[in-house]
Amino acid sequence: MERPDALMLPGDWKRGKRILDRVCSILDIADPILGAPGKIREQPHGRLFITREFSDTILFPRGHPRDGQPRYRWVKQPDGSEWGYLVEAAREPGRDVAPEPR
Repeated sequence: MERPDALMLPGDWKRGKRILDRVCSILDIADPILGAPGKIREQPHGRLFITREFSDTILFPRGHPRDGQPRYRWVKQPDGSEWGYLVEAAREPGRDVAPEPR
């Protein structure tokens, strides 16, 4: 099974009363799947976007030739999560960032 580059988890999977407990409950799920410590960002509609790096984004950045297009191919899982795999253009080193302004 290929390891995903990102996860989108339902926010209601968070467990615990304290913020730390809720974060850890999500990382207990995400870290083994990602194979590295996950970085969580809340998204609209109660979803959690989790990747290995905080700088990862769902869409290509402004100024990039693929501006606004998805960086991931998302695969829905039976449990309600989605596993994201970087598209080819996002896998090429330096190709997923916008060019420097002149």
